[in-house]
Amino acid sequence: MMPNMMPRVGRGKLANVFYNTGHGHLGWTLSAVTADMVGGVVYGAMSKAE
Repeated sequence: MMPNMMPRVGRGKLANVFYNTGHGHLGWTLSAVTADMVGGVVYGAMSKAE
């Protein structure tokens, strides 16, 4: 978990790095939803690269 108690979700500094981590004790509950969100971001990044 990050110092502010929020997960790290989204793009990294590099073009092909994405994060979905730091959910703490709610990991099993939140990680599937945020994985879907990150999947949309990854898909959008791939669409722009083509």
